[in-house]
Amino acid sequence: MAEMNGATEKPQGQARPESRAGATSPAATVSPGYCERLVQFGADDHLIGTLTEPAAGASCGVIFLNSGVIHRIGPHRVHVKLARAVAEDGLPSLRLDLTGLGDSGRTRATDGMLAQVSRDIRSAIDLLQAQTGVQRVVLAGICSGAEYGYQYAPDDDRVAGLVMVDGYSFANRRTQLLRWGLRLRTLTWPVLRKAVLGRLQRLREARAEGHGAVPETPVDYGLPVVTVTDFGEGLAARVRAGCPSYLVFTGSILQRYNHASQFEDTMKAAPLAADDRTALREGVQCDFLPDIDHTMTTLHGQRVYIARVRAWLQKVTKQGG
Repeated sequence: MAEMNGATEKPQGQARPESRAGATSPAATVSPGYCERLVQFGADDHLIGTLTEPAAGASCGVIFLNSGVIHRIGPHRVHVKLARAVAEDGLPSLRLDLTGLGDSGRTRATDGMLAQVSRDIRSAIDLLQAQTGVQRVVLAGICSGAEYGYQYAPDDDRVAGLVMVDGYSFANRRTQLLRWGLRLRTLTWPVLRKAVLGRLQRLREARAEGHGAVPETPVDYGLPVVTVTDFGEGLAARVRAGCPSYLVFTGSILQRYNHASQFEDTMKAAPLAADDRTALREGVQCDFLPDIDHTMTTLHGQRVYIARVRAWLQKVTKQGG
């Protein structure tokens, strides 16, 4: 049964003949060009996803990963809309709930979140291959989903591309100047005065206690720390392995990404080898879309985002096919 208004039904509890194939619900025809059905799979039968299948077969598919703790439909159902749009272009897809998210259950594994996410993605690729016959897949994610896809890609040569929305980003001096400019335009004088005086007071207290300003502690999301050089080299290595990337940055993260040339500028400043720079030019596309917010709230923003990703997927799958 298709997902409607964020609600889902779980597939019927029939036994699976094989782990790779998964249990499925009866297909629901959403459009003359494709149908959808729920699937249950994974080593522990705990993963739930929605499979969208076009009428004709394809060699490449798409797997949509959770954004944070949001259900597999994606922010404001954008993954549902994008999956159906690419199905009209002939690409099958799977909207996946990772372990412990959405409709998927938990496991007894104790080797860490990233190891479990990797197993989930591998199981999803296995299932999409078994059900649709695709040979390779594009991993698409927003925020944490983008970073999961990036971390997984080197471990599986079936990954044909990455769509990363508001994933890894790196500020430069221009980013910082624009960030302060944005703050100054939105702050009133009383608020600015209070902020400056508060900052000075904290510095005085820190000096009185015998130490300087305490650096901000980064939040640990269980993912490896990636520097700008790591990211540039990593993207380049993925391109050379046949895995190009499409990076999208929205207007919701202006404090860390706020101008169209930021990715290119930070990569130029990073100590990358010549072959890495060539790979980035040839295999990485980056769009700054400040009119779109992180959770794809507006219908206009959704249409723009879907059209951009759809065009990139058509280009990549045509080149790969």
